[in-house]
Amino acid sequence: MKVNLLFIIFISLITFKAYGQTSPLRNIFSSNKEHELILLNNGIAAFEKRIQLIESAKRSIDLETFIFDFDVTGTIILQKLIEKSLQGVRVRLLLDSFMISETLNDQVLTELTRYGITSKFYNRKSVLTYKGQFRNHRKSIIIDDEKAIIGGRNISDAYFELDANKNYLDREILIRGEIVSKIQESFNNFWNSSLSSSPKHIFRPSFKDIKYQNIKKAKDFTTAKQFFQYDISIWDKEHLRIKNQLDQKFPELETIRSIGEQILEESPKFSCSKNTFISDFPGLGKEHLKNDRYVKYEIFKRITQAQQKVVIDSPFFILDNETKPLIKNMLLNGVEVEIMTNGLHASDPGYAVGPLYSQVKKYLDYGLNLFLISGESPDSNVSYNLQTQSSRFVTHSKSIIFDSKSSMIGSFNFDPRSNNLSTELAYFCDDNFDLANEFMQNIQDRMDVSAQIDDKKQLKKLKFLNASFGQKILYYGLKFPSLMLINFL
Repeated sequence: MKVNLLFIIFISLITFKAYGQTSPLRNIFSSNKEHELILLNNGIAAFEKRIQLIESAKRSIDLETFIFDFDVTGTIILQKLIEKSLQGVRVRLLLDSFMISETLNDQVLTELTRYGITSKFYNRKSVLTYKGQFRNHRKSIIIDDEKAIIGGRNISDAYFELDANKNYLDREILIRGEIVSKIQESFNNFWNSSLSSSPKHIFRPSFKDIKYQNIKKAKDFTTAKQFFQYDISIWDKEHLRIKNQLDQKFPELETIRSIGEQILEESPKFSCSKNTFISDFPGLGKEHLKNDRYVKYEIFKRITQAQQKVVIDSPFFILDNETKPLIKNMLLNGVEVEIMTNGLHASDPGYAVGPLYSQVKKYLDYGLNLFLISGESPDSNVSYNLQTQSSRFVTHSKSIIFDSKSSMIGSFNFDPRSNNLSTELAYFCDDNFDLANEFMQNIQDRMDVSAQIDDKKQLKKLKFLNASFGQKILYYGLKFPSLMLINFL
């Protein structure tokens, strides 16, 4: 998996330049009606809210994600979805094939069809090909066309801060209002795309299947029987694994839900009367790069319009030929720019840190304020237990605050992949100082346990803060290949 991820970043650095052309903005949906909002900063609370929404569904549940692990939280969510499907609620899963096909494989999804759940994979082309680089990075869950959660969280224990080793500090927003119909429309657009295909149905083999009959004709009955018995044993073993996982009981669920419910009760609620939802379109290749990249242009437009301050919270901060002048011009025009991202210790893919440390030096000279997550849990964050609290914390949030009054939350990373290769979505609430302040307060809590870098001397001193020897070796091993490929930008 790590090799594939490394291959993807290298390919994207090489290929995106040729097609990263400007495009007029469209596919933006706005509403001036009041919308109810809940900001989901804590992972346990976000998990509990998902369970509550699923349990409340009357007509439909549509879930779209980039990663879906068959772990504790993933299994519980599947169990809840099965319950609702058996009650007659339509349940659809839209999954990016690259990161999910190993965990929710064709046989798992075939099992889910027995309970009435339908699934599709987005873009099953091999990631070893150019067109296989175009991924669906969007995350959403939509209930009854009335309520939706969008943001950065995938489905996995680490995204709900329940992993013993590493947890993601993420952020989502629950939206209730008329713009949810546009989020639903966007989901349908991807679901109905020719790039989204049903999984291959993997049923228990029968000796009457043409595969074994052809072997019997070409060779003999005994050889065909051996192949059949081998395939049966493989299918039965996987079937038993899936059944045991879906039947599993989780005694810790009651405690997790209790903690999540308490956090939700204390979470402030907001309303917004200037709402915007925007999504990229599904697509591959040159025309997609030229015509379907909507999220980034809305973000770029708002960055150029900022007058006072822009705060960017992103797991990656890798600049390309379009974002370099945006950041530089803001700083030269006196706009304060704060970036919170992962340092080496907190960084998941180590290859992203080489470009970050190399590129950011120039912008520190222009006045950029950089915050590198140290791997510690913020003091205000509520953890499940002491083990999860002492795990390594990584930022995975995708949020931007413009001039302390407008907020963005979505799936967009500040890097070339989100700019050009991954389809993304985003929600904006404008002219809402209370919501923006809540965003900023949570980001500030995370900044308080980060290394603040405002010049090159501090970068040199703090860039390896808390990093292990192995992480340093990986950094130096990938630094020069990463920098060499960055030169293609």
